[in-house]
Amino acid sequence: MLPIKALLILSSVASANFIVGVSPEKQDLYTPNAQGKWHCLSDASIELSYEQINDDFCDCPDGSDEPGTNACAFTKDTPRYFYCANEGYKEAYIENYKLNDGVCDYDICCDGSDEYKSGACPNVCGQVKAQFDEYLVSRKSAVQAALEAKKDLEKSAHDIKQSLVKSAESLSRDISQDEARLAVLTKELEQEQQTQKNKQNQAENTKKSASVASIIDNLVDEHSRKLEKTFSHWSDHSKKTSDRLQVLESMLDNLLRNYNPNFNDQAVKQTVSSYADYISNKPEAETDTPVLDITEFGLGHVAQALQEVIPNQDDFLGSKSNSDSASSIFGKLLEKSRSFFGNTPSIPDSPSAPPLQNSVSGPPSEKAEQISEQIRALEKDLQSKKSEESIYKDGLAADYGHLDIYRAVKGKWANKMIGEYNYRLGFLDALYQDNTLVGRFVGIQGTSMFYAHGSKCWNGPQRSARVDMVCGPAHDLISVSEPEKCQYRFLMSSPLACDDMTDEEIAKDFKVDRARLEL
Repeated sequence: MLPIKALLILSSVASANFIVGVSPEKQDLYTPNAQGKWHCLSDASIELSYEQINDDFCDCPDGSDEPGTNACAFTKDTPRYFYCANEGYKEAYIENYKLNDGVCDYDICCDGSDEYKSGACPNVCGQVKAQFDEYLVSRKSAVQAALEAKKDLEKSAHDIKQSLVKSAESLSRDISQDEARLAVLTKELEQEQQTQKNKQNQAENTKKSASVASIIDNLVDEHSRKLEKTFSHWSDHSKKTSDRLQVLESMLDNLLRNYNPNFNDQAVKQTVSSYADYISNKPEAETDTPVLDITEFGLGHVAQALQEVIPNQDDFLGSKSNSDSASSIFGKLLEKSRSFFGNTPSIPDSPSAPPLQNSVSGPPSEKAEQISEQIRALEKDLQSKKSEESIYKDGLAADYGHLDIYRAVKGKWANKMIGEYNYRLGFLDALYQDNTLVGRFVGIQGTSMFYAHGSKCWNGPQRSARVDMVCGPAHDLISVSEPEKCQYRFLMSSPLACDDMTDEEIAKDFKVDRARLEL
């Protein structure tokens, strides 16, 4: 039951048609009808006497009959609030379960109306209003300073990013120029190598052409000697045959002149008759008998013949097929003599004759070495620049929060002793508790930074942390807790978490300094 003092207050209020716990704009909902009755706000079928309002007994299912007591339970689905007028400050609503609990909830009801039964809480709204006004000025100034600091961070982040963009673009241009230069040098090297190869081939072919000429000279000498020997042998044989023929003719002439026909020797007769026929039919001596000249069939003119059939010796020797043709031409010259004299030595294969080549490898020229050195240096420089470009691209693509503001704090640290530990927080880096690694930065979500993969706890998981930031002009660690084993939760003030705030938003964080209240 309510104390007499409280009943008198409620009765006087009710008689004045003012219902405790109800705001002025809703007082008309509690006006009785002509019969002095009142019905539940959400169910007109339930009609109560006017005196049943705030009688500390819950009659209406919606609890509307007890706005000034805690008779009707406060639940998540049916929250119930008591109105505090807080004259001179700002009106507010307090949960009904806090009514008359012996606690002066000055943060909500500075007029002490939440403890109307005991009347133990004096009205301090004037003092609270003074604290709030002071807080509002101070907090607005701090927020403004924090916003200025944030603006500086945003500008710094923008400048850092633009510097990275310019560096990346400049590097990209350098890479394009170096690649173009590399292509030019590569082409120059190929041309120089080809020029050097041509010179080497020409020198080698000149050397080999001299070798071929020497081989041909040797073959000419060798086969000339063989032909001379053959001609000499053939001439001797012909002379001996002619000499024997003359002797035989002489003997037969003598027989023809001196034989006696009276001898009846048939063999002699027949021989004499045959020789007489031979003599009578023998042609007169020829005066234009051809003379066999060995020089006509000699090989002394082979070199001249080769020069006549080969218009350009260098071009000819530069081709393997033409080098084969030289041997073929020489063979045809020998074949001509072979057709006249019968079998003659054929041109032998000459293993000592080096084959003519189209390509000759040799040491690179000094110019080629210089170009190669330039190419190697340029390729090394290009590789370094491309690695640097990749770092720039990765950095530009990384998540640095809204407007890339976290670029401005990357590498900065905040230190503070909290309790018995010194905490060191590195933005986008690492977080330490003294020398123990709490975690390394893994990401950003809203105004929270996350750190993971820290040192393993004894008989527990690896350490990790979440850092929640609130608006403040400086980076300052405020508190740390450990909701779960080795899972840390930090609260930190920072310009990073600041946005422009209305007075209402600032007021939400106001807390009454009870120590300053004069009660």
